[in-house]
Amino acid sequence: MIKTRKIAKYGVLTNLSGFTNLSGFTSFVFLFLLINISAFAQINTNTQIPNTEYRILNTELKSNLRTKYFTDFKADTLYLDSLTILPNSLIINDLSQNKILDATDFVLENNYLLNQKKAAFAKLEISYRVFPFDIGFTTFRKDSTWRGLDEGDRIAGFEYNPYANNQGIIEAPGLSYNGSFERGISFGNNQDLVVNSNFNLQMAGKLGDDIEILGAISDNNIPLQAEGNTQQLNEFDRLFIQLKRNNVKLTAGDYELKRPNAYFLNYYKKLQGLTFESDSELGKGTLTSSASAAISRGKFGKNTLQTQEGNQGPYKLLGNDGELFIIVLSGTERVFLDGQLLTRGQENDYIIDYNRGEIRFTPNRLITKDVRIIIEFEYTNNEYQRSLVALNLGYETDRFSLHLNAYNEQDGKTPTTGGELSEVQQLALANISDATGSAFVTSVDTTVFRTDRILYKLVDTLINGLFFDSVLVYSTNRDSAIYEAIFSEVGLGNGNYIRLQSSAMERFFVGFRPI
Repeated sequence: MIKTRKIAKYGVLTNLSGFTNLSGFTSFVFLFLLINISAFAQINTNTQIPNTEYRILNTELKSNLRTKYFTDFKADTLYLDSLTILPNSLIINDLSQNKILDATDFVLENNYLLNQKKAAFAKLEISYRVFPFDIGFTTFRKDSTWRGLDEGDRIAGFEYNPYANNQGIIEAPGLSYNGSFERGISFGNNQDLVVNSNFNLQMAGKLGDDIEILGAISDNNIPLQAEGNTQQLNEFDRLFIQLKRNNVKLTAGDYELKRPNAYFLNYYKKLQGLTFESDSELGKGTLTSSASAAISRGKFGKNTLQTQEGNQGPYKLLGNDGELFIIVLSGTERVFLDGQLLTRGQENDYIIDYNRGEIRFTPNRLITKDVRIIIEFEYTNNEYQRSLVALNLGYETDRFSLHLNAYNEQDGKTPTTGGELSEVQQLALANISDATGSAFVTSVDTTVFRTDRILYKLVDTLINGLFFDSVLVYSTNRDSAIYEAIFSEVGLGNGNYIRLQSSAMERFFVGFRPI
């Protein structure tokens, strides 16, 4: 006679009372099964159950919906499940007060529930749904316990560290840089072998000993400037290196020098050189100092436009001495219309062509003959190199401030284009005295024929019965085009040549009569 026994396994009830009238062999088989099942039940009864009260419904075995109960809940962190919980499925019910709690008072981190307000509850019912996997599960290919062992104790033949910084050409942990270095050759059936080189480098970071570096270096000579049709300019031709430590800063290369905190000096310059800045505490005040020594990229110019009714432009900008062919330095212009400062940009007030020195106004600013337009800018005509030296000192306290500013800018003694003056030209200048209207000497000179230059030939001609033996005529003939000349603007009716065609770099003149 086999006794009746009930075994609970995950909510499933097994009843063996109906098998009492069996043969001996059958009874032995079921007795063996009963012993095994009893042993299994005994093992399950020895499994440790957490102190927290919980219950899994029998229907949840085939569903991802789970419900758990917690009594005397005071913890700030609760481990809910071994699987990842869907965030929007969480429902928290306070059974002691019979109300649903606001889920925003809790934070769900994968399968952990964080009690932000750290409130205590007598009994909670938490329902949620789970994914069939744990998103927060971590895995690895190599055992992390091998790291740090002696080489002889390691099982692996190498140590892999995915977080190690790969050292580049410049070994500085706090420095980030990028760029390119290129070498190449080019050749063809109509040219010789040419070696090409290109180098670009941008860097920023720390070198050590609290020294910060910022720089852009390139060996490319870019002859063009940014277009003046936007409010912000991308100055891709700016090259510099800047070192900074605490309150001391040193910059070498292209930089901008602005007016100091003073009433008498007002300037804005684009320079190529060296500048030094420093701030330090001295007594009860602060001492500031700066010094600059550089080559000025241009000089200051100011134009008052003679506008026309309904003409939006372009209007030509001239140099201080009436130079027609000037290059305006990008970003240095200030345009005033009836005393109001205008804004650059296609969608704003005006656009400017820096390389041609021309300005055009947008439909946002209608131009009439009565408006007063003043333009301040910095320009270069590549004639003389200009040097600049500036020094600024300042001391400020709560009671007073003291400033000392010095500024000097001058042209070089020799021109950068056209070469040095000959003895004949120097003698002519010495004899001119105050008669500046006669300060003209011939610029016609012989040269070697080149296809990339504007050259002329000398011919003789008759004009109104008058014979002229030296008239310049544009020519591309290798045998006769051996003369070059420099032309000057002398005013309407006072010259002999007119400009027939021009490009960004050259001027082409024809004619020989009073024009």
